[in-house]
Amino acid sequence: MMRYRVALLVAGVALLAAASSAYAQNGSSGASQAALEFVGTPSVRYVKVVNDEGRLFYSLAAVVRLSVPIEPGATGFPVAPELSTGDEIGSVFGGDPAGAIGVRSKNCYSVELQRPRPVATPSEGARWRLGVSQGDTVRDTVGVTLKTVRDAGDWQQQAARRLGCDAVGERVQVGVDRLVVNERPNEVYLGRLEEGQSMEVRKLSASGKYAYGFAYGNANKVGWVRTSGLGATSAGDGDSLRLDGDPFMGGLDGGKVAVGVTLSGPAESQGVEIDGRDAEVRRIGPESGGFFQATVDRGRMESGGMYRVDMRFCDGSDCVDFDARVYLRESYSGRPEQVEDPPRLPGVPPPSPGP
Repeated sequence: MMRYRVALLVAGVALLAAASSAYAQNGSSGASQAALEFVGTPSVRYVKVVNDEGRLFYSLAAVVRLSVPIEPGATGFPVAPELSTGDEIGSVFGGDPAGAIGVRSKNCYSVELQRPRPVATPSEGARWRLGVSQGDTVRDTVGVTLKTVRDAGDWQQQAARRLGCDAVGERVQVGVDRLVVNERPNEVYLGRLEEGQSMEVRKLSASGKYAYGFAYGNANKVGWVRTSGLGATSAGDGDSLRLDGDPFMGGLDGGKVAVGVTLSGPAESQGVEIDGRDAEVRRIGPESGGFFQATVDRGRMESGGMYRVDMRFCDGSDCVDFDARVYLRESYSGRPEQVEDPPRLPGVPPPSPGP
């Protein structure tokens, strides 16, 4: 499937989905009264990128935690072999506005870095200085070690966790319309949470894609949810395209398997793969809605198994991605929200704390 991975260093991989305008939620006055400093040691990664003209360049990114919230568009993150607090930054190469990652109150961000000109070339294991700047002035710096990207998603999740950006030990609000609660990640339905309800997070799965804890509200029990559904969106980003709950997969007559997905608004499919095969995607209902169904031949897929679903939907430049293993139910019954409390499958083991 075609993927736009130039931004793989700074994709919104999110541990717990949080809006990039955290600054607006916390208020600019608080940020101006406290010193802007790094908290902990950021993780920095780089990758070689070939543009459409065949020219090679490097893209560098970091996961950072700061002492105060920032206004992403007004804050820069320069990186160079030598850099000091108080330096004035002139012309730079690269850099995009920071996007929040993790719990909003932790002030953690994923960001593409700027390299002041003349541009230095990164190398594995090199020790550089990373700065945070406002205007053209560097406010703070920290020593970092450059490493190449080996896994586009996992490094960000792991870096955020090391910096204490995740929600473990905190009670976090649900930021989507509906969030499914399962006994194990994506398996054995227990109930669901509604937007504005909350979960007390006790731990995360190894991948960081799932959170385990006590789900208050409609579910009122312990279970697993997708971390992308936790963390309220900001007022400035409330119309962003997102998944409303987890995709639902079940068998159809005629040897087919279908996946149903509900989005927060109208969108166009950029491709769906089910178990590694391209799926046929169709919209269900009016174009103003966001419900889609994707189908493939069942092949060797068996009910009760977990199969990878990889999808991308976009509304203009606003896109949402999903890439995870989904539980295949014996039958497909339409919209995910119509499935209230499916019967427990024979032989399913008792609840487990999961991975």
